Amino acid sequence: MRSLLMHLLCVTCLCLMFTPNIYSAEKKEEKKEPDLHELMEAVGKDYKAVYKAVKSKSDDSKAEAIKTLDRLRANCVKAKAFVPHKAEKIKDAEAKKKMIDGYKKEMDVLIANVDKLKK
Repeated sequence: MRSLLMHLLCVTCLCLMFTPNIYSAEKKEEKKEPDLHELMEAVGKDYKAVYKAVKSKSDDSKAEAIKTLDRLRANCVKAKAFVPHKAEKIKDAEAKKKMIDGYKKEMDVLIANVDKLKK
């Protein structure tokens, strides 16, 4: 009896161990579009890569920096289309609109600065 309970417990533990993997695989398939958080993380990483490439001053790093700037600009344009999560939580319509407009203006400034760097 005791070994039967032990086997049942082991099987239950194994089933529970593999269950999250099934759900996470389904979520990975569903989620193909990056969200704002992922885009902003990519922007931050690209910015750091450009900064390092500019500091090194080699020809290879300049070519890599230009590719990174293209990717940075594309991510900025994609991120501009999103509404920040903080703005979604604001209940006042006027304050919400003001925050979204400010976000879009800042993204425009960032895109303009990336274009200046590329030249």
